[in-house]
Amino acid sequence: MKFLPIHIDALHGFGYTEEETRFLYLVATHSGYFTCQQFLHFIQTKPGKRSVAFAQKVIEKKHAKTKPYLRHGRVFHLFSRNLYEAIGRENVRFRRVHSTQYIRMRLIALDFVLRDQDVTYLETEEQKLTFFCDQMGIAKKILPHKRYSGAIKGQFTDRYFVDKFPMFYNPSVSLPPVVTLSFIDPGFESMESFMTSSLEQQTCSSNYTTPSPGVVIDSKGTMVKPELEVLPSLWSSLTPQLQSECWKSWLLARAQVLSPLE
Repeated sequence: MKFLPIHIDALHGFGYTEEETRFLYLVATHSGYFTCQQFLHFIQTKPGKRSVAFAQKVIEKKHAKTKPYLRHGRVFHLFSRNLYEAIGRENVRFRRVHSTQYIRMRLIALDFVLRDQDVTYLETEEQKLTFFCDQMGIAKKILPHKRYSGAIKGQFTDRYFVDKFPMFYNPSVSLPPVVTLSFIDPGFESMESFMTSSLEQQTCSSNYTTPSPGVVIDSKGTMVKPELEVLPSLWSSLTPQLQSECWKSWLLARAQVLSPLE
């Protein structure tokens, strides 16, 4: 994982330390939400003055606010427009108010990134489009996207890979790099959302000479296998063709088991 000096310097300008700037960069890029436990994991230390000082700093600077989160205490929401703009993330939707399910998914995504920092992430929409369109030669119009209405009637904006699930590659393993796609299970074990994401991302993996591997990020800390043992009734109800399509872009080369907020 690389941190560009221009981004780190921009966050330094707000009065944060080196470790704090790197952590905030990851939050603004991959999540929008974080917990003190995640900050402590990143700086590899125990609860104490450093985490308390950091929490007070982001609140006092009005860069984040806290809210109750289920039975786990409080979660921080990074919402400052100035902070996002400083690192070129002004178009992400993390700044908005979101549902508990959305917050849980973003916390899981941040957990994933914090625990797997030895790879290179495609962090922005621009980076993903450059890789798939320019390097892989995939037509932009068939990539996963959503159309949003503009402020002026009749104007629309297409946004790509809006689910913002972690997408990464290991540059030391293969050349050209093979991007790994992912799907985040927020804990509801819903076949519908998995199938939707899987079929959308099929256009990305099916254009590789070697299919792109994938990971299923399970919030319960259990590995989701190809047999989909956690959902046997739903899986068995699918036709063989749908099962094949569903898994085409999810060749489980490896799995990360995540338990957010532990």
